[in-house]
Amino acid sequence: MALTTVTASGGDRKWSTAATWNNGVPGAGDQALTDINSGSFSLDSSVSVASFVMTAFTGTFTMDSGTAIDASGVVTLVKDVVGDGTNDILCGGALDCSGLTSISSGITLTMDFGGAGTEAFTPHASLELPNLVFSGGGDTTFSVVTNAIIAESVNISTSTLDGDSLGATISGDCKRNSGKWINSGTITLSGDGTAQDIANNAFSFQWTVLDVPTGTEANLTDTTFVRALTGAGIISTATAKTLRFVSTADGWWTFTGTIDVEIRLFPTNGSTPDGDITLDNSTFIVVGSNTTLTMGSNAMNTGTGLFWVFGFGDGQFGEALLNDLTCGELKLGDSAGSNRYGKVDFGSGVISIASLTEPSSLTKSELSLVSSSITVSAEMNGDNITITNTGATVSGAGSLTNVEVTGTELNATPMGPAGDEGGNVNVRFIDSGASVVRRRGIGTLA
Repeated sequence: MALTTVTASGGDRKWSTAATWNNGVPGAGDQALTDINSGSFSLDSSVSVASFVMTAFTGTFTMDSGTAIDASGVVTLVKDVVGDGTNDILCGGALDCSGLTSISSGITLTMDFGGAGTEAFTPHASLELPNLVFSGGGDTTFSVVTNAIIAESVNISTSTLDGDSLGATISGDCKRNSGKWINSGTITLSGDGTAQDIANNAFSFQWTVLDVPTGTEANLTDTTFVRALTGAGIISTATAKTLRFVSTADGWWTFTGTIDVEIRLFPTNGSTPDGDITLDNSTFIVVGSNTTLTMGSNAMNTGTGLFWVFGFGDGQFGEALLNDLTCGELKLGDSAGSNRYGKVDFGSGVISIASLTEPSSLTKSELSLVSSSITVSAEMNGDNITITNTGATVSGAGSLTNVEVTGTELNATPMGPAGDEGGNVNVRFIDSGASVVRRRGIGTLA
């Protein structure tokens, strides 16, 4: 392996010119080096080298249109790198960008190391890098060191990117394809008005925090797993993808923007959101492994969307302890599998639902009304649901059917359209200690 260095008096300063180098034009097995005496020079054709290291470089490195550097080893970039957006720099070893002053938008920096092991990636402390691609074998890890990632886009394929919890700010697409992004820290989307495609379809390698600030839009192109969500931007999908929360801790939700994608929460007991959860008429699903969503004093509002609670596996339950709830439909349990049932506790909150349902094949779901104030606009069907701890007030233009109450009291105010007390009220107490029903209006008391 030969070392060849750009000289200070290298003729036209083009890569392909022998006089540019002190030891001839570098080939695939050679180390290409620029030093403090190099001045500016240009890449006039695509090349393959063993490494490309710019040490104390003082000039500008210009890449002609369509040219690329393919280095099988280390790449170190400093000072100014100029291209027209059609250029590639491929690195098979460590990549260090910390010494850059500027680099043109649209250049693609690819770390591609096919072997087992770890290679270091050092981003710049404040400069936005262009497109970053991490590609390698299944045993390849690219380890971020010193600085958080700031980039136009990030794409991880096959390999593992270990973010060392330093975080990342991405102005374009952010995708984990068949690779892994671990210890991500907070990933902040910084695009201005343009939808950024994001995807992280990996249950075990979820992003730590996804931040979608005001003025940005995240477009889900695949199921995306996160631990927490913050910001006040827009989250959408054109392909019915879902945003899924796993391994949550307290404060896992502080988002106040617009979100019209399906949310799935795999709850961690004891973790509560830090703010109300409001969806733009989309679905929120709690999938518990005998675990509970606890809302505390925060409200859940899916608009006209579905709020659904069920167990992850056969015989397991998902549970939601609610404060205020607004939804189009409340659904308990999932008929896929055996008794994947749901539990919901309304507490003392204000509840507004269109309807309540459970798959007919299930019999173990539970609904605790406690002392809540419930408005039903369609049908509250208690078939197959154990309804307990009643002291609630139920009203609205809908109906109560097949409601069997274990508890002491249920106040069913007139059910039916405004001015019409003809709504159906079909309630039966099955607890021998039940003593009072305050039922106003016309209906059936079983």
